[in-house]
Amino acid sequence: MGVSSRKDLPEPAFAPSPPLSASPGTAVGSSDCELDAHTNSRQAAAALRRRPQRINSSPSSLSTSRAASRRRSSPANYKQQSGQEEEVGDGDLGKAFNLIRASWHGRLPADLDSPEWHVLHLSPSQYLALCAKLEDSNPALRRYFDETLRHDYNPARGILVLRLMAGTALHEFLQENTFQFIVTQISQAPARVPELADIALCIKNLGHTKVILDANIEQTVWAYKCPDRQLRYIGTHLPQFAMEVGYSQKAESLQQLAREYYEDSDGEVKTVLTFNVAYTPPEKRGQAADRTASFSLYRGDERIHKDKVFRDAQGKAVASGSLQLHLTDFVPDTVLEQLDEQRRSQAQQYTIDMSSELLNKILEEADKFQTLEDDRLRMVKERREQRRGRDRDAEPHRSHSRWDPNAVSICLTF
Repeated sequence: MGVSSRKDLPEPAFAPSPPLSASPGTAVGSSDCELDAHTNSRQAAAALRRRPQRINSSPSSLSTSRAASRRRSSPANYKQQSGQEEEVGDGDLGKAFNLIRASWHGRLPADLDSPEWHVLHLSPSQYLALCAKLEDSNPALRRYFDETLRHDYNPARGILVLRLMAGTALHEFLQENTFQFIVTQISQAPARVPELADIALCIKNLGHTKVILDANIEQTVWAYKCPDRQLRYIGTHLPQFAMEVGYSQKAESLQQLAREYYEDSDGEVKTVLTFNVAYTPPEKRGQAADRTASFSLYRGDERIHKDKVFRDAQGKAVASGSLQLHLTDFVPDTVLEQLDEQRRSQAQQYTIDMSSELLNKILEEADKFQTLEDDRLRMVKERREQRRGRDRDAEPHRSHSRWDPNAVSICLTF
């Protein structure tokens, strides 16, 4: 819902002065000097009406005047201006609408369990109703949902997942640096194995572009996902590789996500890599916080690695937790089938190795940024509470001095 422009209070209307000959209160046949004097007097009076008036009012009268002005303002307009729209009901449909709108305004609820991964249950008809409600509320809000806010929808299961409404430093740093290491290793393939140059150069990074899958149960409602990262071979409609990073509370969701990528794409999304990181919110964090991190690797319908731990609960690297990918993980099977046996073998043998030490190092750096983010958030909250406390104590004495965008403008200059 966009912020509507505030309606300014109407300017005082000033009627043009009548001709001298028709001036009320002036005798017909008056002298020119008398007419000039009368004209000057009328012009001076008009100027006084136009110039700002000095107000010798007490603070209480100022406050009363502004309160009256606020009462004259439209409540709907005020809520639109401040972004404080009324909550919408209707179960998960209403929750979805309210969360999307709050994310658009940058004002997510403080008690939201997981702004990175929020699951809602919507049937296809409810999903269409949500889209219509967003459009009716504000076309810009609908565009935000369609084009900016990352989300997944599975019509067969009736599941809408709102993703990264407020991404954390830990999530963003881990996924970005892990993915960039993989991309860098692929880009080095032409120099290391020239025979694979044409293949490696066709593997492209498409970030978290929306992936439209085939599991639709209504013609107008499609299944789609917005992966954390993806690699797609030139000329294909779907990525061959998808990567997802999640916290421990969505471990089961990550497994379901990997299965849906493969099944709903008829196997075209052939490789899925997921990271599961134990993250403790700052308000619950202590010396005994669990720092375990693991990954799972899916090739086709097989899970090659299941929750393979590369960092233990104390934050130390686990030697057996290394990750190995092959160039064939990023190339469509139809392309591999057209290669001769030697080149296909070279593609299979070209590996990307990520040791547990490397993964843990990336995660340690992510932890540092997350700690800074948490510290900043805590300081902001403390300052806000302190400011609110001071405001409550001083409210009777300072209510007249707070700026109100809807109040009548008062100019104290002559």
